[in-house]
Amino acid sequence: MRSQTKSRDELAGLLAEGDRGMLTTALGARLPVRVARRDGDVVLLVLMIGPGEALEPGTTTRVLLESPCTHGIARLRGEAELEEDDLVRFHVFDVLEMLQRRRFFRVRTPQRVELASSTGVLSTCSVDISGGGMLMTGPETLEPGEEVEFRLYLGADENPIEGQARVVRTAGEGRRAVAFEHIPRREEERLIRFLFDRQRAERAFTRRDAH
Repeated sequence: MRSQTKSRDELAGLLAEGDRGMLTTALGARLPVRVARRDGDVVLLVLMIGPGEALEPGTTTRVLLESPCTHGIARLRGEAELEEDDLVRFHVFDVLEMLQRRRFFRVRTPQRVELASSTGVLSTCSVDISGGGMLMTGPETLEPGEEVEFRLYLGADENPIEGQARVVRTAGEGRRAVAFEHIPRREEERLIRFLFDRQRAERAFTRRDAH
């Protein structure tokens, strides 16, 4: 375990009031949370859904907190204690890592994409996605600087993420890269959670394959 002083220094700027994140218990339960207050190595979190059986009042549970921040994704390890039905006291033991690549980390994942441009509605597929943009298989008719509205489909049971983007470059094989110009805050957080889940699944698969 790192010293409390070092943890406190690393926490500076990572978590702020109103930031959203995800608590994951050792048994795999995932609880969406919002930061209510931070005091040194202690963070008060508001549960966005009921704790169910994942957290019991009066007991501490080892958890991992993952939270988007201005630098990327922060991953913090510690213990959670349920104080009320919707309030958790999180004691930070360690800042495990800060994921930072460009604006956010990038994940290779093929997802269906619909684009609305000046020439009409176009269908394509993502090659990789980050919190700041995506590389798509096409269409070749899009030119750098062109603005588009997009729908990014994450799965059959989820509503697509909608926003505005701008074509920033062309790539080989007719690929087009866009930078997100506007995504509602709630939708951006949903996208980051989706990408983080995909990245974690890829790491787990790689570790299994290595053994």
